[in-house]
Amino acid sequence: MKMIIPMAGKGTRLRPHTHTTPKPLLMVGGKIMLEEILDTLVATADHQIENVSFILGDFNKEVQTSLNQLLGKYKMSTAFFVQDPPLGTGHAIHQAKDNLAGEVLVAYADTIFNADLSGLSDLDADGVIWVKEVENPKQYGVVVEENGFITRFVEKPQEPVSNKAIIGVYYFKQAERLKEELDILIRDKKTVKGEYQLTDALEALVAKGFRFKARTVDYWLDCGNMQSLIDTNQFLLNLGRHETSGALIENSVILPPVYLAPGSIIRNSVIGPFVSVGGNSVLDKCVIENSIVNASSDLKLVQAKESLIGSFVQVHGNFRKLNLGDHTVTTTLI
Repeated sequence: MKMIIPMAGKGTRLRPHTHTTPKPLLMVGGKIMLEEILDTLVATADHQIENVSFILGDFNKEVQTSLNQLLGKYKMSTAFFVQDPPLGTGHAIHQAKDNLAGEVLVAYADTIFNADLSGLSDLDADGVIWVKEVENPKQYGVVVEENGFITRFVEKPQEPVSNKAIIGVYYFKQAERLKEELDILIRDKKTVKGEYQLTDALEALVAKGFRFKARTVDYWLDCGNMQSLIDTNQFLLNLGRHETSGALIENSVILPPVYLAPGSIIRNSVIGPFVSVGGNSVLDKCVIENSIVNASSDLKLVQAKESLIGSFVQVHGNFRKLNLGDHTVTTTLI
C-alpha cells in the first residue's frame, strides 16, 4: 500500500513556528505531529505501507531531509512533490498522480486522530472515508449515508443532513479511479473559489458507482493554532504518556503527566502538569505548566504557562506566556 500526505499549506495560524517548519513537523504530546499520525496508522494496518509521497510547498531541502530521517523508523521509501502555489486539496493530491495506483491511503497531517486501518484487505467496498461525529456539523464537510454506503458530500450543511465530519483520511482500493477524476477536474478547470477540491472528485466517483464506507474515529484533534496545539498536547499526555526516564532531573519537582525527551535537562525547576520538552533542551530555575518546549532550547528563570516555544530558543527571564519561533533569543532584566 502507498500513502500520500499533502502538507503544502502555509500554516499561517501557527506562525512564527511555521515560518521555518511545516506544521506536521511540530511537536505535540512528546512526538512530532507526523510521527503521531504514522504510529497510529502503522499500528492498525493489515500490511506494510511501503511508500509515502509528500506534497510540499516552498520549504527547502532541510525539510526533505527531516522527513527522510523520520520515515527511516518505519522502513518506508519517500517521494517528494511540490505544490506551489497551493490550489486546493484536489490539486495537491494530483501532484502525486504517478503514485495514484493500486491501494492508496491519503492522510492530511495537520490534525491528530485515531483512524483504524484494520480489515481493509477484506473490505466489501471500493474505499473508506474516516469521519468524526460532531456536535456542530455546520462547521465541517460531512458525509451522508444510505444502506451503509456514502451517497453525498455536503460542505458546512445548514440543514441537519449528517453529523459525520470528514477528518481528512481516505483509502482507495484502486486509486487509478481517483486519478481519472482528478485529471478531469484539472482539465476542465473545475474550481471552487479558485481551488480544486478533493470532494468534487469524490462526488464524481460516487456518481459513477464507486462505493465508499464511512469509519468513525473516537478523537480528532485540531492543531491549527497555538491554543489548540497546547490543548491537543494536554489530551495526548493524558492518555498515559508520562515519560521522564531519558531526562536528567536535578533538584526538581515533576508534576505528571509530562514528556521529557531523552537528553533534556531539568534543574532546580517545577515542571508540569501537561508539559512536553524536546531533546537536548535545558530548563533551569523554571516553573512551566501546560506548555510545549521544542528541542535544543535553553530556558532560565522562566515562569510560564500555556506557552509554545520553538527549537534552539534562548529565554532568560520571567515571562508569563510565550509564543516563540525557532532560534529566538530573548531576555528580561532580573
